[in-house]
Amino acid sequence: MRKALASLCLAVAALAGCSGGGSSARATPSPKLANPLGFPLYDDAAVIDVRRVKQSGYTGQEVIAATQAAFSDVDDWLDGLNAQPPAGYIAEEPQTNPEQTAQSQRNGLDYAVFRRKGGSGTHGMVVVVMDPERV
Repeated sequence: MRKALASLCLAVAALAGCSGGGSSARATPSPKLANPLGFPLYDDAAVIDVRRVKQSGYTGQEVIAATQAAFSDVDDWLDGLNAQPPAGYIAEEPQTNPEQTAQSQRNGLDYAVFRRKGGSGTHGMVVVVMDPERV
């Protein structure tokens, strides 16, 4: 069975979508990108883009990562994070609407929202997982 490429998008302090232009082919390989957010990625996910975002008065960073894992595996990982958030974070949306969750997952999309207090205020984190073939 062929595994679908699952993408993972993380954004901090902003509700930032996983949109943006694709990258063009380059003659020399790009340096490996690091995850600057300190929020966990799926185990074998590789960061493919990091950018600053400013949207609706919020600023933050967007991290886009990809894995060859099946969407169902990455979605299960996200459910685990939502049930037990990383240290310092709380899950903001309990995702208690099973119909909405099932419809999103059928379309190859799921998300979780987290927040943490620290430094100069509250920081939000939106984690979106998607199967680009189904989305």
